Amino acid sequence: MAEVELPKVELITRAAIVMRVWKIATFGIFLAAIWFVVSWYKSQPSDHDEASLRADCETYAIPPARTAEACTALLSGGDLSGEDRVNLLIWRGQAYKNKGEIQKANSDIAEVLDFDPDYVDALILRGYLRSEAGRYVEAIEDLSRAISIDPQNASIFKHRGVIYHRSGETDLELADYTRALELNPAYEGAANNIANVLVAQERYAEAIENLRGFVLRWPENPWFQGALGFLLFNHTDEYAEALEAFSKYAELRPALATKYIFPAMVYFEAGEPQKGRKLIETYAEKLDEKNRQDALAIVRILQFLGLDGEFGQEIQILYRSQALARAGQVEAARRECNVFEEKFGVSARLAVSEIILRNGLSLDKKRATQDDDYFGEKLELYFTSLSNLRHL
Repeated sequence: MAEVELPKVELITRAAIVMRVWKIATFGIFLAAIWFVVSWYKSQPSDHDEASLRADCETYAIPPARTAEACTALLSGGDLSGEDRVNLLIWRGQAYKNKGEIQKANSDIAEVLDFDPDYVDALILRGYLRSEAGRYVEAIEDLSRAISIDPQNASIFKHRGVIYHRSGETDLELADYTRALELNPAYEGAANNIANVLVAQERYAEAIENLRGFVLRWPENPWFQGALGFLLFNHTDEYAEALEAFSKYAELRPALATKYIFPAMVYFEAGEPQKGRKLIETYAEKLDEKNRQDALAIVRILQFLGLDGEFGQEIQILYRSQALARAGQVEAARRECNVFEEKFGVSARLAVSEIILRNGLSLDKKRATQDDDYFGEKLELYFTSLSNLRHL
């Protein structure tokens, strides 16, 4: 029998493909080697000249390990003035702190303070480290000493306020944040902390008054807008102002809940349930893609259970019940869920539970099937937890 030969064209084509793959692989290995060398080089402190080393030492823009190495090279590199040495030690101490090498950080700070006991940055850094170690009295002493040296520095008051917070001295904490904001009226972080302390102390009227000023000063801060809306909603009858704050919050943090559920809560509380209900209906109609995917997942479960696909069109009943719960309308939420169950039965109820009871409420399927009260208890916990979200 004559030997069968592959066409020469096919052989050439295969050889060409193999050669091309080999070239691409070789080129890829070459590029990977270059990338490795460049990355390694960049990770090392530059030792070409003192200026490059100093640039690596006096910055927070590179990894702290590289900063520490550059500072060490400069510190061991020759004659330095006392001022220059303590400056490098401060930078290296910060780098050690950021690396978690606390003992080395403390050693550098101690050397700085031996040279200059009034070095403000060193006092602040030592105060921070002592606070992290739970040594609050000593930490406050460091920050207080720094304030006595530089009493117009707002950030020191802010730092000391944080330590007072950790030690549970909230009145002193609030005083420090207030002083920081007085010294620097643009200090947004101090304003944020003032509002937090007032809310924690349940001084809601003062918190509202402060937040009214903060939203004028920082109109693009979504936290101020949202916090004002929730405080007005929960602790006053200023519903129109609460709606305005939530509207601005929704502009800054667009989401279905911020646009529909938050104002719905206000309308329910203000005695206008029709408006609240309308917003919830709209919310159910404008579900995002994730919820729609959840709906499809439930449909697949129901199909597996032998139920019809009608449920896919009625998923809004379930989402309306969730929205009502978020708006604090637990009973209305339960009524919606009862409608859902009446329409689709116990099997659907169990399938839905796989989706809605994901917040740590375990579900015993056997008990849920045999004991209606058991499922009702779980559902009540679920809706109540959703309702509690409105108080955050």
